[in-house]
Amino acid sequence: MRLSSSPSEGLLGGLSGVPDVDAELSDRSLLQAMLDAEAALARAAADVGILPAPAAGAIVEQCHAERYGPVALGRAAEAAGNPVVPFVRELTAAVPEHARAWVHLGATSHLVTRAAAEPSFRAALLADTEIRAHLSEAEVDEALDPYRWLGSADWFVDRALASVRGAGT
Repeated sequence: MRLSSSPSEGLLGGLSGVPDVDAELSDRSLLQAMLDAEAALARAAADVGILPAPAAGAIVEQCHAERYGPVALGRAAEAAGNPVVPFVRELTAAVPEHARAWVHLGATSHLVTRAAAEPSFRAALLADTEIRAHLSEAEVDEALDPYRWLGSADWFVDRALASVRGAGT
């Protein structure tokens, strides 16, 4: 079910209507943020010996937004329910065969969305003059701090690592 009557023209399009905010939430910046999250996951898994270093390198090598089409990903996201599913499919197809099984290892759509969204949303909030009139940069950071709404980031990290290691959640 689509919430909008118009077809998707990207991952978010002109969501806020404020040019400076929308620039921070552009398809390219969000797509690169998701790719940065996948690259960081691959590097971290390789650092602790879960993922072979050559596979991590191959994944990181494909983590450049200009290699992917945000409009096509946005349309595919409508069917999948979120942009991460088609994004991971595209990234997996882009890496060499030996690295494909390692893409998105132990991650969830929520994890990648959260890791990508926070820096983009922070920048968007700071770009909005109305928000900046009421909140300082420190207050924006505090509002986005996972300790404030998650309770314990340590638990979240432990759960993510357990999932990557195959211990379940």
